[in-house]
Amino acid sequence: MNDESLPSPHNRFFLQTFSELELASALFANHLPPTTLAKLDLKSLRLASGSFIDDELRESSSDLLFEVDRVDCDEKVLV
Repeated sequence: MNDESLPSPHNRFFLQTFSELELASALFANHLPPTTLAKLDLKSLRLASGSFIDDELRESSSDLLFEVDRVDCDEKVLV
């Protein structure tokens, strides 16, 4: 998603800020429940392609999708 396709300054700020993996990792580390966080290897965090925004909401919302490895198995998790 490029900057021009984002409908508002808030969405641009969110996308630009949390596209930086260090900042996204800090957000997750500070806001996910400890039991969830203990199962994730935040060092493996990477941006994933995709979105969960409904087409009808796309003009007013944006999101970022991340993939992260679990520490207790070989699965990956989308956040």
